[in-house]
Order: sequence, then C-alpha cells, then structure tokens
Amino acid sequence: MIDLRMYKPSGNFEDGQHNIEIMESVLPEDSVARSIEVIAGKVVKYMLTEKGSDAFDPEYGGTSMHYLQLSPQYLPQFKHEVLLDVQNCERYIKETEEYNNVTGERLHSIKLLRVSYEPQLLPGRVDVWLEIFTTLGKHACVAITSRTNS
Repeated sequence: MIDLRMYKPSGNFEDGQHNIEIMESVLPEDSVARSIEVIAGKVVKYMLTEKGSDAFDPEYGGTSMHYLQLSPQYLPQFKHEVLLDVQNCERYIKETEEYNNVTGERLHSIKLLRVSYEPQLLPGRVDVWLEIFTTLGKHACVAITSRTNS
C-alpha cells in the first residue's frame, strides 16, 4: 500500500536560519487545489505510475516506487533510481506543458530532499520527500510513503 501526504510551507523554520522549514499538512477540508497543488499532483501521479503500465504512453511513469521489498544494502541504488525518476518526471512535465502551450504557473524544478528507510523502526517502509518549485517561485513538499497501515 502506498500513502501520499502533501505539505505546504509554514514560513516557520526549525533552525531559525531558513535551512529547514517546518511544513504543515494539507487537509482535505482545505480550499480548492491551487496551481502548485495541481503541479504536485502531476509529479506524484508520474512517480506512482509504473513505467510501461500506460497503454497510450508506455514510457510514462517511474520504476523506483514499485518495489515490494527493499534491503538496506540496496538503498544507494534505490536513491539513484529515485533521482532518475525525478529527472524523467521533470522533463516529461515540462515537455507536456510546452506542447500544450500552458500559460501561467508551470513546473520549474523538482528536488529530492531525502529518502528515509529505517527497517528497525518501521519494517518495509520507505519515505521519499520531494520539493517542487514553480516558475512563480512557489514551492511545496510532497512525501510519498510506502507500506503504511493507513
């Protein structure tokens, strides 16, 4: 099972020096999705779609978020695969926006913040944290979590 959590910037920083921003959860009762949330949704959809599963575009999607098991020894390779998926996702979204002549806010970049794997605490759970930046200077953090009980 894969769980998705979206976070929005709070403007508060953990260390007081603008290095680690405390993010607030986006709640279901929050207002309608804004442009940054729509772009974040595109990123998450790409990352969670298994490459080859889309009959109309077999190259769409990633490979990293589809493992059923992961060992600590494989973590460096997994991080590399996540980075490749992030690069491919960014390229795909930008090309699609250009092809469709999207005006206004667009994807600027995606940054892999961290990959968290602590089998001693949560067996089998992997957290991938991405930060998404738009052309209007907005940013949001997305956490994609695998193997949760929710």
